[in-house]
Amino acid sequence: METDSSKNLINISILSTSSNAGKSMLIRLLHQTGFIESMKFFSTDECTLVNNKSVILRRISSKKDADAKEWIIKSDIVLLVVRESSTANDRTIASLRHASEKKTLFIVRTHIDEIVNVTQRYSQSTSNEEQTIKNEQEFLWSQYKEFLTCENDIYLIGSHLNHKDKWDFERLKNDLMSKCQITEQKQIDQPITEAGHAEVLHIGVLSANPILPVNLQSQDQMNEIYFDKEKKLFVEYFDKHGLDEIEQYFISRLREWELLSLHIAVTGNSGVGKSSFINAIRGVTPNSPDAAKTGVTECTREPQAFLLSIHQNLTFWDLPGCGTPNYPRENYLKYINFEQFDVVIIICSGRFTEDDGWLAEEMTQMNKPFFFLRSKIDQEITNAQRDSPSPFDEHAVLTIIKNDCVQHLRQYSHHRKVYLVSGNQKYLHRWDMNDFMHDLCQACPQLKRESLVFSMNAHCREAVRVKVEYLRKRQWLICSAIAAAAILPVPGFSMSINLLACLTEAKEYRQQLGLHNEAVERLAILRETSSEYIRRTINSVLPLLDDETFETLFKTKLLTLNAAIGHCIPVVGCVLSVQAVIETLDYFLKMMEKVALTVTDIHFGDISSLPPVTTIEYSDPQIIS
Repeated sequence: METDSSKNLINISILSTSSNAGKSMLIRLLHQTGFIESMKFFSTDECTLVNNKSVILRRISSKKDADAKEWIIKSDIVLLVVRESSTANDRTIASLRHASEKKTLFIVRTHIDEIVNVTQRYSQSTSNEEQTIKNEQEFLWSQYKEFLTCENDIYLIGSHLNHKDKWDFERLKNDLMSKCQITEQKQIDQPITEAGHAEVLHIGVLSANPILPVNLQSQDQMNEIYFDKEKKLFVEYFDKHGLDEIEQYFISRLREWELLSLHIAVTGNSGVGKSSFINAIRGVTPNSPDAAKTGVTECTREPQAFLLSIHQNLTFWDLPGCGTPNYPRENYLKYINFEQFDVVIIICSGRFTEDDGWLAEEMTQMNKPFFFLRSKIDQEITNAQRDSPSPFDEHAVLTIIKNDCVQHLRQYSHHRKVYLVSGNQKYLHRWDMNDFMHDLCQACPQLKRESLVFSMNAHCREAVRVKVEYLRKRQWLICSAIAAAAILPVPGFSMSINLLACLTEAKEYRQQLGLHNEAVERLAILRETSSEYIRRTINSVLPLLDDETFETLFKTKLLTLNAAIGHCIPVVGCVLSVQAVIETLDYFLKMMEKVALTVTDIHFGDISSLPPVTTIEYSDPQIIS
């Protein structure tokens, strides 16, 4: 039962999606200025306000704290601390908070002193601090306005304790004081059973992504429907084809996503890096026979299609830019049939043009997902580093570039999101590529989303993460076949299917995450390094490249789990096999994710600066409880 003291307790959560956003600095400022009387701020330790009201102040890492989602929803006040202007994870947190009953959300932009200093240093205009602050405030409002009550819910503060009297910190402290003193909970007190009438409650169903339809069936119901359907398909296939073609059945079912094709258009003026970006994301070198032609002059006179070398269902289209002599704006949509594309990417290497903004508005009218990409960021960083005094602040330079793009884009389009990327293979994973990959997957039509995820190369950490997410989601397909096999009247058939189904799926994990011999050779060519170095890196974590060794390890793990579970609960047969399958697949998927992330870091890092890889002797995995 809730006590009076717990009712009066105020929960404030301070969180960020990066480790250096400035949560600790903000807490120290609150302590130094008297908002917090004690410096206890971990976990459930209580702090005391100057007006003697009790609060629990939590410092949360959204990446590490398993309870982060719970506290985002249930806290009285959430302070989302950002150092970047906006990331996909930041917007996810803001959206989750906005959907909760307690909607008080403050966006706290830290290190504003850095952007002020660097803007004055690098800007060619005579912009003053007041204008810089105004631009940053407007930009953040454009990013978060759908989640906030008003523009005043955004606060710009400095990076040091001596900044407590500058910018918005004093306003933040005062607003926190006000919120903590006036906390009114509104609720519906009308018992419907006792009322003579009841007012209609208008409840809207909120989808985080407006492109996605809202499914009113529970996930458990959907899983049961798919599970039963898959069991029926498996039994029908076995009755018709027998045991000999079961492996082909698994492969065809696991690769049904290849039947759906995707077409992604990339457009922009000459020399902005369209072809380089297409080559990089396809994983081909500029001098490859099937590479898109690159150059500073207009190389794209007609739309050109470029398929991925492995998965032919994903096509990137290199389009001539809108507003060029051969493709004037007034005839652009007539010349190029945008209906055929699932997604449109608009690239620039400086500022977006009026034609870019016009095209974005046209795509909006067509309900076509599109993205603004600012390319050649690696060159911008190199130039800024060469021309600037030390210490060099890369983050501040990136913020200036992004804000400049957004400010200029506002003249032509109401869209504000710009991704900073590079078409250089070495830097493809850096800057906003992870955010772009996440948002690209979300923007694709739902039926084609799995096809995009499994067609793309594992070229950045987000690509690896989303592949693992989708691979884990489809484990039910293997389990349904195993459950069906258990009821077929064939002696020893169930165990054979267990091994075959699991091993087939595990090999798909290798294929998807680029942990097979063919992928190693391609990677070595891209990075101009020894394939042996990459092999040793992979095998130092898990022996994946030799089929015989991998199969032996996998079967040993599965059979060991089956025996251990069967020893504990010897009566359930089929269910135990399914449990062993899930645990085995999940173990190897986690291990392969670890390997893939390591390889991805090496792929794009400076290999010459990395320490030599030491091959460790692999020991059999422990039983997963």
